[in-house]
Amino acid sequence: TPVGTLEGHNEAVLDVYMHDADDLLVSISADRILKVWSMSTQKCTQTFVTYKITGRPDDLIACVTYDPLRDWYVTGHARLCVLPVRRRLRSGREVKSHEYTVTAAVYNQNFGIVASSDSNSTIRVWDLVHGEKLARYTNVHGTSEITAMTFDYMQGDAYSGRRLLVGARDGHSVKVLNFNTGQVLKEWHKTDSAEVTNLLYINQPKLARKLIVSVGWNKHICVWTEGNVDHHASGAGKGSDADLRVELQGHTDDVLCVDFLEPNILATGSYDSIILWNIDSGFTRHVISLNSVDGLGPYDEITLVEKLLFLPQRRRPVPPPLPGRSRSNRSTSSSTLSVTPLRTPV
Repeated sequence: TPVGTLEGHNEAVLDVYMHDADDLLVSISADRILKVWSMSTQKCTQTFVTYKITGRPDDLIACVTYDPLRDWYVTGHARLCVLPVRRRLRSGREVKSHEYTVTAAVYNQNFGIVASSDSNSTIRVWDLVHGEKLARYTNVHGTSEITAMTFDYMQGDAYSGRRLLVGARDGHSVKVLNFNTGQVLKEWHKTDSAEVTNLLYINQPKLARKLIVSVGWNKHICVWTEGNVDHHASGAGKGSDADLRVELQGHTDDVLCVDFLEPNILATGSYDSIILWNIDSGFTRHVISLNSVDGLGPYDEITLVEKLLFLPQRRRPVPPPLPGRSRSNRSTSSSTLSVTPLRTPV
């Protein structure tokens, strides 16, 4: 004797798929309608209408499977179709990620997680795919608002990104946390208490060096160098602290952002200018005054650069050859600095 009947399809049901983990049943009909049923309530929770049917046999949905990592259904017929699962909040209310204002968020590509911070010095770690909270760490910088975060990520290194660098409004230090446990592995002290606005981690295996760059309201760029230790090993990095390698000075206003281009070009942006540095020598390579850039408006407006990004793949054509010289068909590689200035009326 049937324990229940699920009604809702208008055409013949061709196949069913049982999703045991969430106690759901997926049914497929001849009109290419996919329905998701709750077995506990015996009600339809979601309906998918796939591509327009043409009457050809290969247009019928032949199979369906569930991808738990990305939380979606994949159907197969003449083409593959991805159908995201809709999750309903049990409380019926919007979920609050933080009790206080969110101040920063950074993505970790190697581990598929996001770390977010708030004005009460709390950090939360989230599973990006499912939105689940994995960890919560309080009083990371006492009660001071966290203002900057970055991972020790290096492209191509599957073992990087395990540590989280954190700066705060009190500006006394930059802390390094194990994002899995919240343990403070290192703390690099600054020479002042000005707010940290941005952090950058530079890993150069060919040069056998790792650098930490901090910028902020002190108008300086602090560059620390790490010792040659394996920070992925258990307990590593506790013994020796990083040394302040250089403190670059050249900005006359708060420094807001920073970016790096191999092998030694550092770019920093502030309210008044963009400066390119040679990080090896500490010398200034180029200064771009925002007041001299076309289109930024008169002096009665405040301009600031909130983000800098090097575009190393951009190329430019070779200039015309000088008279009497042969023309080359090659192009020269160049690095373009993309600047996004914002203007706010006084």
